[in-house]
Amino acid sequence: MSNKLTTIEIARKKLLDSIQISTSKTKVTLQKSLMRISCNLIESELNLPSTANSAVDGYGISSKTYFSNPKTKFMVIGVAKAGHPFNKEVGFGQAIEIYTGAVMPKGIDTIIMHEKCNRVGDEVSTTTMLKVRLSVAETTFPRSSVAVVLIFTSVELVEDTVQLYSH
Repeated sequence: MSNKLTTIEIARKKLLDSIQISTSKTKVTLQKSLMRISCNLIESELNLPSTANSAVDGYGISSKTYFSNPKTKFMVIGVAKAGHPFNKEVGFGQAIEIYTGAVMPKGIDTIIMHEKCNRVGDEVSTTTMLKVRLSVAETTFPRSSVAVVLIFTSVELVEDTVQLYSH
C-alpha cells in the first residue's frame, strides 16, 4: 500500500475532469424550482438598500480623524437606528452611536463595533486597527439584495414559470 500524496495539479485535473457541465435548459413551475440553480442573471427592479447602512452596532466615525491620530477620543454627538436616522453631519473628531441597519449620515465612512470601543461619558476611543469603510453595508451593486434572495430560493420568473438548468 502506497502513501504517496497526489500533487495539487493532478488532484485539480481529476476534479475538473469529473465535473459534467450541462447546458440544457428547462422551464419548471415556481413550486418545482426549489433546490435548482438558475442559468440566467436575476435582477430586481428594486435597489435595496438604497443607502449605505451600518452592518454592525457600534460607533460611526470619519476615518480621516482616526488616521490623523489613532488615539483620538471621539465626541459622541448622537444616535442612529434603523428607521431613525441621525440627520446632521458628523464632523472631524466626532462620532455617533449607530446600530445595524441604520443609514450612515454625512461625515462618517467607518463603523467601529461596540466591542472594540472604550466609551467614557460622551467620548469613545478604540485600540483596534481600522480601515476605511469598515463594517459598512455598501450600495455598490445596484438591485443586488432582492436578486440574492431570488438566487438563494432558485426563482426566476418568466411568464409564470422559471428558467433553470436541469439536474
